Amino acid sequence: TFFSYRMGYFIYTLLMIYLMTKEFVLREEIIRKTPVSRFHKMPNLLEQVDGIIVTIDLKNSEILFRLRAKNSSSTDYVSHWRNETYQHFIEQRAVILSQAGDEITAFFAIESLEDEKAVYQRVFDSLEHYDQCLEGFQSECAVKLFNFKFSYRTAIIKGSLRPYWEELGETRVPSWTEAGTTTALVDVHRYLEMEKSLNTSADLHMAVIPAELLDHILILYPQVKKKVLFSHAKQTGKHNVVYDVSALNIGISIGRQRL
Repeated sequence: TFFSYRMGYFIYTLLMIYLMTKEFVLREEIIRKTPVSRFHKMPNLLEQVDGIIVTIDLKNSEILFRLRAKNSSSTDYVSHWRNETYQHFIEQRAVILSQAGDEITAFFAIESLEDEKAVYQRVFDSLEHYDQCLEGFQSECAVKLFNFKFSYRTAIIKGSLRPYWEELGETRVPSWTEAGTTTALVDVHRYLEMEKSLNTSADLHMAVIPAELLDHILILYPQVKKKVLFSHAKQTGKHNVVYDVSALNIGISIGRQRL
């Protein structure tokens, strides 16, 4: 009947409105929960932001993932570590570029009018907190994980990035890409991979760093010299690219030392 047809059309219209509203609310919720840096909130996005990029990778995390998989009630130590490190990076005004699995990459932008020393201080303060997290986890896991030793590897480089909005379907996501003449996002992972061949000790927390950058840090903080493991070592990376590499024993003590 005509009434049934109109009623069916009315219900169909309400259903479509509901689905469209639900999709809009979901999209807005995703945007709201996506971390937005202060650089993405600017009316005109900067073409280049200089700073320090730090990538931290938790070693032997496969053991922790397997422990979690075997026992659903077990503490998710990797997630716990990642959340703690994430929060402290944010407190140090770093921008989180990525946090997947057992790895976090953060960007410490050199603020306008900020002393360059203050940027490196923020980096080392974050590494100090990272060490403290591992100390706490080590004590907590001593019984459950027996002789499992928490350790990590780090890469620190200087580079330039550019903030932009990436279009994913109908959602805009804050993202970063390389700027200037640097390939910072690629290089930081190349340096991180070099740690595998350079570090033969499970107890050594090594930070692999471009030799030129370490030389600059030593000018600002001469006391760091005693923590240098080696400097200006030639390492061949992918595509036979030769890197001039140095390394710090970042450990616990260097982070707690006020630079």
